[in-house]
Amino acid sequence: MTQDREPLESGSEKTHSTEKETGLDRLKHRLFRPGVLIAVFAVVLCGMGVVIHLLMNSAPPVPVVMESKEPVVLQAVSPESSKRIYEEAFGGLEEIVKQVDFALLEALRTSGIDMQRLELDEVTIRSHAGQDYHFQRLRIPNVKKRDAFLLALQKSLSKRVTNAYLTGDGDHVSLMVGDVNTHDILLDGIRQTPSAPAPNRVNGPKLVVVIDDVGENMKILKGLLSIDLPLVYAVWPASSHMNESVRLLRKAGRDILVHFPMQPKGYPRVNPGEGALFVTMNAREISNTVRKYVAMIPEAIGANNHMGSLFTENKPGMRAALKEFKKRGLFFLDSMTTPKSVGRDVARSIAIPFYKRNVFLDNVKDVSSIVYQLRKAERIAQSRGQAIAIGHPHPATLAAIRQWATRRNKKVTVVPLSRLKPAFSDS
Repeated sequence: MTQDREPLESGSEKTHSTEKETGLDRLKHRLFRPGVLIAVFAVVLCGMGVVIHLLMNSAPPVPVVMESKEPVVLQAVSPESSKRIYEEAFGGLEEIVKQVDFALLEALRTSGIDMQRLELDEVTIRSHAGQDYHFQRLRIPNVKKRDAFLLALQKSLSKRVTNAYLTGDGDHVSLMVGDVNTHDILLDGIRQTPSAPAPNRVNGPKLVVVIDDVGENMKILKGLLSIDLPLVYAVWPASSHMNESVRLLRKAGRDILVHFPMQPKGYPRVNPGEGALFVTMNAREISNTVRKYVAMIPEAIGANNHMGSLFTENKPGMRAALKEFKKRGLFFLDSMTTPKSVGRDVARSIAIPFYKRNVFLDNVKDVSSIVYQLRKAERIAQSRGQAIAIGHPHPATLAAIRQWATRRNKKVTVVPLSRLKPAFSDS
């Protein structure tokens, strides 16, 4: 009987059993040869590598910002810059008032009262112990369950603000923080006559909205640019996407500022980032640093401070910095990260055009709270003729500006900073 023979890898032959082999046996012999097994394993490993690569490099899903009945704190940290800090923590009376604002909005939600019914009759800037804050006179008409609302407000205040309490007769309630009256609330349609606003300029009240910390989160920047408002953008020098951000802003025709890092009181725990100005620098070091980083954004028309709660209180340092800004043809917008900033005095002494922030929008990263801060900024603009609000590239800020843009007070014109009259200048 003729024997079946199968070639080996070496070219020699192996004699099989004289027993008749089936087709399945021959298939097994072919599949389990070393060369075939190596090829199969190689294909499997390549396939696994492709799958892992796709999983590691696929873009994360875009976060969806929803307005909830419960306060949602959102943070926008770009994946490529998770170590960069957007802003330093704020304190003092101004921050306390913002927490009171949020407690008020929380009480409205808890009581089932539509926040659109909340009317801002008056916003004035008052001072207590050397700290400015926004006193607000509010009206909430047709509150059917007044006691339930006031109870919810007191409960929310107790969670957020130490030493806050309500006083009054129920129709007219004053909200106190210690001995400071921060809000007057008029209920059931009873309305006091607000103080007469300051006369507006001929072309009406103006509001500037500045977005700080631009240059890291491109999704938020593109979302903001899609809103039909001339927002102003302060770009970090040496940020991850500085050049691309400036290109988009130039194409959109938006005002660009240099968002200059300065030393905060929390340093080194709170790091202002590359190119920061420190109080330990001498005038030459400050000038050289300003010159280097301003040159990165030649399209800028002005500068404002990133952090800087310590540096902006330092008169010699601020004088050196603002002198260099002036040489470069820039104005200075003081973000007012400390109530003790010497920015105004120094700017006046060297005759550089100067602006001052009135409202921070998103210390509380909640959509309703940010919309409320925008409404406060509108009211300040109506009473003073102009106002400047500053926000940051957070998802909640983007959602709030989109919402506010459709309902905002059209009597207040949103303008670029270049169209706003400075507090003073060299002219």
